[in-house]
Amino acid sequence: MGVLYAKATYLYPLFETQQSRFFPVENSFSQLLYRTPLKKVSTGTQWYYETTLVAGYRQHLERKFPAMTDSGIRILTPINNMSREKNSARSIQKKKPDGINILHGYRKFLERFPDITGPLTISEQHILETLLPTAAAIQRDDVRLHGQALIEKTRHYCIEKIDHLQIE
Repeated sequence: MGVLYAKATYLYPLFETQQSRFFPVENSFSQLLYRTPLKKVSTGTQWYYETTLVAGYRQHLERKFPAMTDSGIRILTPINNMSREKNSARSIQKKKPDGINILHGYRKFLERFPDITGPLTISEQHILETLLPTAAAIQRDDVRLHGQALIEKTRHYCIEKIDHLQIE
């Protein structure tokens, strides 16, 4: 679960002092979010759950900003006043990449992945994190591999697997 407030708020130090192995910090944020009972709200054709607190936030935002209705659910109007069709959930869903496109993008990242001994960007660090489980499996089979050589072998292995999946 994500957290409700920005990282630098007063809640983090408070919640972090209360956390334990059996009560992680996310529990404190969940308790904050769900401190009032959930209510099932129906819009006619759809339904969703909402707390009194979240309903208050939603109503406040709807008063502050012009709202529009799409499929019975209140949505904030974007600042750039795009047409209703462009804002519909259907047009947003069409833009979601499918699995093959995601793999293709990931493969491009792997192709140009830099040497790990130099500084890495945040994106490169995220890609490296995705390689680590596979690198551990590869290293289990060949304990002599370490560092850059291990990551290179893992990178090539992953590219080969993606290419194999796209052929089928």
